Amino acid sequence: MPFLEKLHQVIKAAGTVTLATNESFYADEAEVYVPKSGFFKLESKNTYTSKDIGCAELPNPRSHFEKKYLERGETIHNLVFSKA
Repeated sequence: MPFLEKLHQVIKAAGTVTLATNESFYADEAEVYVPKSGFFKLESKNTYTSKDIGCAELPNPRSHFEKKYLERGETIHNLVFSKA
């Protein structure tokens, strides 16, 4: 909770926060808990695999972690939150 409050303070009014993870339980928890904090609302949620990389929305992995998980064949869960 203190982290979300601080994040809310420093994000601009139209700013967003993207959470990307290979752990489905973490994405599921964030989807429920982050909006309940009252600081952010869920704007979009999607998942993708290595088959999806290269399309217009996902030209390349965004981090070495994402690249590693995609190379392993894992699914990436992508949640975007905006200030409430």
